[in-house]
This record gives sequence, C-alpha cells and structure tokens, in this order.
Amino acid sequence: MDYFLKKLIKRDNIRLFILKCHLLLGFIFIFNNMVFGINGLGVNSGFTYFDVKTSLDSKIFKKQELVGYLTNHGFKNGLNHGCYFYYEYNNYEFETEINILTKKYSFSFKNQLHNSNTQTKIYNTNFKLENILLNVVKPFTLLNIKKVIQSDFLLGFGLGMSRTTPIVYNFFLNQYDNFFIFDVNGDPDLSNGTLSLKTLNRRLNILKTENIAYSVNGQIGFKVRMFNIETSSFFRYTFLTQTTNKRDLIHELKGFGTLLMRLGIYF
Repeated sequence: MDYFLKKLIKRDNIRLFILKCHLLLGFIFIFNNMVFGINGLGVNSGFTYFDVKTSLDSKIFKKQELVGYLTNHGFKNGLNHGCYFYYEYNNYEFETEINILTKKYSFSFKNQLHNSNTQTKIYNTNFKLENILLNVVKPFTLLNIKKVIQSDFLLGFGLGMSRTTPIVYNFFLNQYDNFFIFDVNGDPDLSNGTLSLKTLNRRLNILKTENIAYSVNGQIGFKVRMFNIETSSFFRYTFLTQTTNKRDLIHELKGFGTLLMRLGIYF
C-alpha cells in the first residue's frame, strides 16, 4: 500500500509540473513570445481572506448505523507566497502569477472503539491552496518624474486555475475512510479502527490533483517604480467555479479576497 501511494504522489507531482509548464508556455505563445521580451519579474506575498465553518453535523453513519463522530473545528485566513512575471504591450501588462497558501487546522474523531464518555481525540492537518493566474492589468499614471520615479493606479482582471487539499469533514470520512482508519490487523475499519494521520495526509495530497476549479478575478492596486525597482500592493477578489465532480473547491465558499504585496525588477 505504501509503495502504491508513493508512486501516485510521485506521478501527481509530475502531472502538476507538466500542467504548470503548459500554462506558462501558453501564456508565452499568446503574448508575443514573452520568454524573449519579459519586462519584469518578482516575488509576492499576501493575506487571503476566507472562512471555513466549524462542523454543524459531526455524526458518521454506515449503513444507517451511527458509528462515530468527526468535528472540523474551523479555520480562517492565511498567508500566501509566490512569484510573478509580466510583459508590457500597448500600455497593458500581461502577467503570469503562481502562489501557494498553507494553513494548519484541527479536527476531532471518535468511533465505537472509544467509550461514549471518552473525549474525542484532536488531530492536526494542513489545508493547501495553489493558484496559477493569467492577468491583464491597465496602469493609469499618477506621477512621473523624468522616468526616475513613476506611480500608477492599477486596474485588472484575470483567469486562473486553483486546486486544494479536501477539507476533513464527517462526509469526507464516509467516502474515504478505507484509506486511513485501520483495526489491529491493518484492515480498514471505520467503526472500530484507529485513524492514521500519516496515511490521511498522504491521501489528502493525492486527492488534491482531482480537486481543481477555474476562477475569474478582479483587482485594483497601486504601484511605485524607482529606476528598475518596483513595489506594488493591490486587492484581488477571486470568484470560484465548482470542481469537475460538482463540489465547492473550498467547502461552502464561492470566492475569496486577497491583499497582496509585490517586490520586483523592471527591465
């Protein structure tokens, strides 16, 4: 089993790398061979605003029989980081951006193996959000001092693709319990088994490759450029579509806002 999971993880990492390359190459092809005419690059970091609610229902049923309880304790907001490249054409900036957010959260689990009066055990795991964006930004010059210092108001929109690790709720357990709850013999057993956090985390990472949605975003911001160094800050709101299996990318969340800071080099 461990060998099979390792092979899947390795294969999924290769798929992600190929997917990122395809998106970047598509952007380069569309916007006038950008790889030879890139006008700037840099790093970005920011704060993403979202709110995953605490479980309203913690009961786990198997064949209409109550066999356990799982409660997600909820979490919100998180720091993201990444990089960007852009190309200027006809007073527009065409950007490629990649950013990643990781947020720790906790959930508790108890099944028939535990006494009814026993307190549920708390587990910690990570939520991971990865974004690839293609943005078009229009700068409106506010101040220009002999091209030494220039400040711009920024207005833009973009398309993107996001993927996340599934969030652990009780309904997730009903679907995937056979992969990380085992009895003393190592056989899957939701009712009387013990939860393996290590196996669960591996499984979440594998399922991330299937949990993909497209997005549309709008953004406003402000940029200051001095010689060939530039810094900018802006707010972006991202509207998410559902995944291919008709679920929310992030449980009961249709979109999220992001406040970003950038530091880059202009050529």
